[in-house]
Amino acid sequence: MAPKKRKSLSAADGEQVEQKTQIPEDVLAELRALGHEVDASDLMMPLQLRGVTATALAILEARFVRIFSKKSQKIQLVCRRCSWSSMATGVCRGVEHAVHFANPNPSDVQRYLESRELDYDEKRAKALTEYKKFGSRTNACANPNHVTPQELKVLNAQKNPAAKLWFELLRAPEARAMLPEKQPRPAMDQEGLERLHALSIFQNHQSFMSVESNMTKLFFKNLAPTYKCPTRFKVRDVLDSTAAELEDYKQKLLKQGPFCLCTDGATISGLGFLNVGIMDSGGVCYHLDHISMVHRDSTAAGLAEVLRPYAQHKSVFGICADNAANIQAAIAILAAERQDFVLPLRCMEHGMQLLLKDVRAAIPWLEKATKEVNAAIRTVRRSKKFFGKLKASGLVLQHRRKTRHNSWSTMAVKWVQHRAKVAELLRSEGPEKLGHSARQRKKLQTALLALERRPLEARIRRAVPVMWAVTSASKVFACARLPEALGVWCLLKSRLEEALETCDFKDSGENNGTVELRKNKVRELYARRKEQFCTDMVLAASIFDPRPLFGLEEPDHAHAAFVMARKILPKKFFDSTEVQEACVSDMDDYRAKKGLFRDTDFPTSDAPLSEAWKAKMIV
Repeated sequence: MAPKKRKSLSAADGEQVEQKTQIPEDVLAELRALGHEVDASDLMMPLQLRGVTATALAILEARFVRIFSKKSQKIQLVCRRCSWSSMATGVCRGVEHAVHFANPNPSDVQRYLESRELDYDEKRAKALTEYKKFGSRTNACANPNHVTPQELKVLNAQKNPAAKLWFELLRAPEARAMLPEKQPRPAMDQEGLERLHALSIFQNHQSFMSVESNMTKLFFKNLAPTYKCPTRFKVRDVLDSTAAELEDYKQKLLKQGPFCLCTDGATISGLGFLNVGIMDSGGVCYHLDHISMVHRDSTAAGLAEVLRPYAQHKSVFGICADNAANIQAAIAILAAERQDFVLPLRCMEHGMQLLLKDVRAAIPWLEKATKEVNAAIRTVRRSKKFFGKLKASGLVLQHRRKTRHNSWSTMAVKWVQHRAKVAELLRSEGPEKLGHSARQRKKLQTALLALERRPLEARIRRAVPVMWAVTSASKVFACARLPEALGVWCLLKSRLEEALETCDFKDSGENNGTVELRKNKVRELYARRKEQFCTDMVLAASIFDPRPLFGLEEPDHAHAAFVMARKILPKKFFDSTEVQEACVSDMDDYRAKKGLFRDTDFPTSDAPLSEAWKAKMIV
């Protein structure tokens, strides 16, 4: 089924243009009977604007018409139950008009509350004052069709001002009495204060001996004469007890879920270690362990042995790590050991870093130019005297950071922005005066020559669009979820194509054939990395990304995602053929109706997965 098109695109400027239709005769007569000045040539416009929720839209469609006047070239929102209208461009005032049970002034509110046997007390008066303090507000409908309690509750949760006011005004006194009153925090005893003091010490990485310094004792003696600082032995005991508490909390946490197990390794001062954490479905991360790998093998079997105590929990549904061969092999081992389902994942942000590394290597003149710029920036930053003058002038030059390939893009952007002023400042200060040795003075002179070379800046400037396209995608992945991954890769493809077509990649001594081969190499690198990171399960998961379904036309990758989801998801989660067929049918309905679970009541956490699946689909 083809999705309904609610808006069209203007070919001139690419902006969204709302469709206008003729006002039906019965609606026109109804509005004129209420006193609205509506002409037969006026047009009716849709009420579904950006930001309008499903609940607000249902209220608006039952009570209002949005009209475009051809004479005045203005839009107004008119009520179909009274003579109220608004010239505001949005529909927020219309929702407030429908929500009001009485005009928002003390006398009318008090009269209405008395009819409901409610008192106009101090709290209700304060709520009305808060509502009115931002200026004159919309009045209530003269012939109201009041919203339901459920609609009022939903609109209050969506921060609608009028709904927030009436949710407070109509709250029963019995409900107020049931709310717990704020209790004053009880004062801590000596032991509790000592524990809090100890926690603050090792949370801020301070020395345990700091509690026994004379200045610390003098400070607390004047602050609270009755308080005695803990000894360093007490701080150590608190640390030991806290470690036991955290271990117990970690075991309880792992029984919840669902979680994605995240791991990453690093080496500092020649010592390898592995960080282990989990992330829940809401994006909240918990750091579980910091494991030294000095006396452990970093092979696939060794890493699998380290991660096995965490991966065996049934609350873990996914395991994510970087693209290193050993850790990916370890994840494959752990996934094969699990009897139930667990999803092996590669870190998408790390994939962007690797793609940028590949792109630099595929363009020889870019790799050479960025290395030269990096060497010049490192020289400038190592001169403490000149670097201090740079910071005082507000100029920033950022060198490349090891294993952080995105830093090449940041370095290039800062170079283009500040190169000329840095060169001017370095020339005025004089490299011969800034270096503390002949070798450093020579390096500063070389850096100055690089800063003043216009062809070098031109090369960097030409490459920035391609590099920044990959870096911006990496930044998106830093806060994206799995359903959004495929969409980001597809967006990156369009930006890369735009950069490849518009940027000048022809270097001195090169012909058009060489440039075309280089562009094709970049496209090939993108396709290879996308195939590596966007597995079938990632493709299937992208059907739960709402953004493609809210567009005017369904993108190609959304069609591929639905095909893959219908193929593998039902069989992955359900054994019953009947449930699998129902699941496929629900996905088809979801796709046709462009739903995304709006206004859906989710089942309880202990409900069967088949019920949860059906509850999330709009039928």
